[in-house]
Amino acid sequence: MITMADIRLLGRFIPFVRSRKRYLAGTLLFSAGSSLAGVGVPLAVGMVVNDLAGSALQDVGVLLLHLGGLAVLFLLLAVCNYGQVTASSRLAEGFILDLRVQAYGALTRQPMPFFDQHSSGDLSSRLSRDIGDIQSFFSESAQQAFLAAIT
Repeated sequence: MITMADIRLLGRFIPFVRSRKRYLAGTLLFSAGSSLAGVGVPLAVGMVVNDLAGSALQDVGVLLLHLGGLAVLFLLLAVCNYGQVTASSRLAEGFILDLRVQAYGALTRQPMPFFDQHSSGDLSSRLSRDIGDIQSFFSESAQQAFLAAIT
C-alpha cells in the first residue's frame, strides 16, 4: 500500500526527472510501441497459420502479405525495445548523475563538526548504497512498472 510518506518521497525525485523529460517521454513512447507490437505478433501469427491451414493455399499473395506484416511487426518490436532500453538507460544515468552532484554539493557545505561526528567511510558507504539502490530501481523496476502500466 502506498502511504503519504511514499508520495512525498517520490515528489522529491520530480526535479531530477523534470530535466530529462524527453527521455521519460521516449521511454513511455517506446514502451507503448513495444506493447502494441507485442500484441500484434500473435495476431499476425494466427493469420499466417489460418492461411496455411486453408484449403490448398488458394491465395499465396495473402499469405505473403501476412508474412510481410509479421516481419514488420518483429522489426517494430525490435526497434521499440532498443529505443525503450536506450531512453530508460539515459534517463536513469542522468538522474543518477544529478543525484550524485547534489549529494556531493550537500556534503561539501557541511560544517567541520559534522565530519567529526560521521566517519567518511560511513558517509561514502551510505551514498554508494543508496544511489546504487536507486540506480537498480531505474534499470529494473522502472521498466517493468512502465510496461505494467501500459499493458
